[in-house]
Order: sequence, then C-alpha cells, then structure tokens
Amino acid sequence: MRCLARGEALDTVTSMEVSPAALSTPASRPLTTTERNWLAALAIVVGGTLLTALVLWVEKQMGVTNRSERLVGNAVESFMRFLALPHFLLAILFMSTSRGMRTPRAWIWFVGLTGLGVGLCFAFGHAGGRAAYLPNALFLTYFLVHEFRDQAFFYRANGDVPGGTDAGTMRWDLLRVPLLGLAAIAAAFLMGSAFSIGGARRYTEAVYGSTPVGLRYALGVLAVVLVAGACHLTKRSWDKRYEGGALGFVRLHRPLFFVFGGILAVLVLDIILNGRAYAIVTLHVAAWYVFVTRGFAKRPAPNPVPKAGTWRWMRSTRRGFLYLHNGLFVVIVAAAVLWAYGFHNSSEQSALWVLLSKDAFPYWTIMHVTISFVPR
Repeated sequence: MRCLARGEALDTVTSMEVSPAALSTPASRPLTTTERNWLAALAIVVGGTLLTALVLWVEKQMGVTNRSERLVGNAVESFMRFLALPHFLLAILFMSTSRGMRTPRAWIWFVGLTGLGVGLCFAFGHAGGRAAYLPNALFLTYFLVHEFRDQAFFYRANGDVPGGTDAGTMRWDLLRVPLLGLAAIAAAFLMGSAFSIGGARRYTEAVYGSTPVGLRYALGVLAVVLVAGACHLTKRSWDKRYEGGALGFVRLHRPLFFVFGGILAVLVLDIILNGRAYAIVTLHVAAWYVFVTRGFAKRPAPNPVPKAGTWRWMRSTRRGFLYLHNGLFVVIVAAAVLWAYGFHNSSEQSALWVLLSKDAFPYWTIMHVTISFVPR
C-alpha cells in the first residue's frame, strides 16, 4: 500500500530530514519513530487478535460448533482478513487517484502489473493454491519481499536514516539483509528437501521430481554454498565501507534491524502456533495504518480546509482518512457477519465469497503486492 504514503495526500510524509535521535550514540538514543511505530502496529495485531479470539469463544459458547459456519474460524486468520481487505481496497483507490497516475507511463505500468498479477493468480491456483505446500512457500516469499521493501521505505520516510550515507548504496545494503535472510531460508529448504530432512521431506518430489539422488544432493549443497558465499561477500563489503565493519553497520541502522528482527520473530511464532503465516500480513497492514495516521501530524493543515465527507477530506486529513479506513473495516466485518450468520459462509453467495473467503484472500494479496511495484 505504498500509494497511501506517496500519493498527493501524504507527499510531505516522505521527508528525508534526519531526526536528532538518528545521529546520537546508538547506546544512549531513545526509540526512534520507526521503532515506536512498529511497536504500535504490533499492539494493534495483538489487541485485535485477542478481541477476535473473544468473539470465537462467544460463538463456541453459543453452540456454533461448525467451524465453516462461524464468523471466526481461526482468530489470527480472521482478523488478518478483516483488517487487510480495507487496506487492499484503499490501495487501489489511493493509487488510481494520485498525482503520480496522471501520466500515460504510470497507467501503462499499472495495467501491465495488473496483468502480471492476474497471471500469478492463475499460476498460484493451477499449482494447487492454499492446499499445496510449494505455492504457499513461494507466496510467503513474495509477500515478505513486499513487506521488507516497505519497511525500508518507512525507515527513510520517518527521517531515521543517519546522515552522511549515500542513499542508493544504503538502500541496497539494507535490502540485502532481508534478501539474504530469505535466500538462507530457501537454501535450507532446498537442502532439507534434497536430503529428505524433517518437514522439508514433504516437498522433495515437488521440487526435484525424478532428479537422480546424487544430483539432488549436489543441488541442495550448492544452494547452501552459494548463499554462504553471498553472505561472506556482503560482510567483506560492509567491513570496507562502514566504520566498525558489519557490526558497525548493524548498530548504525539499529531501528530497521529492530524491525526486521521483530518481523522474523512474529513469522516464526505464527508458523509454530498456526502452521501458517497469518500475523505477518496483519502486521504489515497495521504498520501502514500507523505510519499513515501518524504521518498526518507532520503535514500542515490543507488550505482551504476540505469539506467533511468529500474525497479530498478523506485523502488529505487524518480525521478523513480514519473515517474512510475504519468505515471500510466496519463494512467488511458487517459483510462477514451477514455471510456467516445469514448464509453460513456459503460459496453460492459468490460476491461475498470472492470478497471475504479465506480461499480468495491469497489472490487479493497477490494482486495487491504486484500492483504495489508501480513506480512512483
């Protein structure tokens, strides 16, 4: 949902002014805007999930035992859908009406990426969708690229990037961290599936098919060697480029590494507890919500003041944005209540199924992530 921060409503949110906290000594500086915002987003995820769990408990006490007919099947997953769907809808609204979309080039990108998103949705469904292990692993990786990219953007827009750093080099060095992390996870997965170790053995046939055993082992080892080599080269470049080497680089950019570490912790905990990565999506949406709403405080009041209820009011004022986002959230929850208690979550109600079902949600997410790559 980068469009919410880069559209005309929030142009000044992306100021590159460096905050004093970012230049102070890492050991003594207080929490930065990036860290405080992420913790606020985490609080939304925890609080919303607990509230949804309470609804689930009430449903069970009322005798709604059939999971497929409840409003809440899984508290983490249900809250994810309820919060993320307004985010997805607003992303399209804000992007399509932003100043950046007033050129033919922007619309060519938009239409092209929309087509690519549709193609990825077909590929995801053809490969088995939610029911298949490998498509879900690729889906998660795709989403995490989107999430880490946006967190790096927040870091810059919040003014927490230390001064004296080349913007292009810094951006690449920071993004290399999650990319190498994802590569390490992928290499471990390829190694595990090649040697049929642990849970990765379930993917051996899907990944390697009829590949001879010896070649399969070699490919698994090669993946680990390549990632280890990339990590070594990255460390060497940081040792040469930054005072204090790689450790100094981590200390210099503590706020973003704090966020990256928190994301990883939430991801691992969610997979352990639910077997799926639900909370990481909710965390992404909550982080955008906090970033945008707090960003309005950095902007001067629009002049002339827009009339309440107008589109300009919803785009250019904090109250208007809250009205729009939270109003959409209420509408989504109300529709889910109607679908659950009025129609027992029946797929025959095709419009409600496409909008609200957990089976349709990955396709909404794929489209959202793909369209977010429109250049701004």
